[in-house]
Amino acid sequence: MGGCLRSVNRAPQGVWERRWGQSDRLPLDGVLVALITTTIVDAPLYRLSIAPTEANGLVELSQIMVDKVVALPRGKCGRTTGWLDDAALIVLNRMLSTVLGLAD
Repeated sequence: MGGCLRSVNRAPQGVWERRWGQSDRLPLDGVLVALITTTIVDAPLYRLSIAPTEANGLVELSQIMVDKVVALPRGKCGRTTGWLDDAALIVLNRMLSTVLGLAD
């Protein structure tokens, strides 16, 4: 299972949303998202570069900003634009663990 890429109202970069990261049994109206940007910076510990593919729906080289995880209301999330493959998702999970201090 890969990660879901969605557009977000008011955010032209889009977001990466890990939809299954939160239990559907909890009555939460928000989701955690990591913003995506096309402004490429050399920050391998907290920016994951993703090349555009038909599967992910990106149109140019982008980076998931692992250091920019935010909670948004579900209503702000738009349609699904693509999916991260499993290999990228594994790298992203490791980066998130590091940035959030879970790997310590």
